[in-house]
Amino acid sequence: MTIRTASNRIQYTSYDMPYSLETDYNMDAIGRCLDMRYLESVREKEGGSYGVGTYGFSAKRPTDKAVLLMQFDTDPEKQEKLMQIIHKEVEEMAQNGPLDIDLQKAKESMLKDFEEDKEKNNYWDNDILPAYYLWGNDEYTGFVERVKGITKETVKATLNKLLESGNMFEVVMYPAD
Repeated sequence: MTIRTASNRIQYTSYDMPYSLETDYNMDAIGRCLDMRYLESVREKEGGSYGVGTYGFSAKRPTDKAVLLMQFDTDPEKQEKLMQIIHKEVEEMAQNGPLDIDLQKAKESMLKDFEEDKEKNNYWDNDILPAYYLWGNDEYTGFVERVKGITKETVKATLNKLLESGNMFEVVMYPAD
């Protein structure tokens, strides 16, 4: 039996968003909130994929940018419908902000990850120290306060700024016949 899947990637990128820790944390929250939406809409309701890998971040080097990407595999016959759902969830969040429960869970997850990560040498060596010494970003001090400061409005504003750039692409790889 041959398993046939279509591999999909959707990416929104803005080069018009100056890097800041607040933008970075809001992008992370966007990714986490959309991940929860896709778990419900794509996996549970449609049975279209085991999951959608969703990731939001901003970067300072080599140039300021914000990125939101989503990746998933699915049956080629469901691919088009699932792509519509992916974009619909982004549009709904841009219009209404994240669901309160999703934002609460995203923030709790970010804080839990921080508590776990700060006990690991890898976190300090690969994240905290390079950010501080190479780019002057203190990502450790004030982390909890910045995460607590993420609101429905800040997420909505950050996502809308990302979408205003108009830079979006989709890549779909279908199985060979």
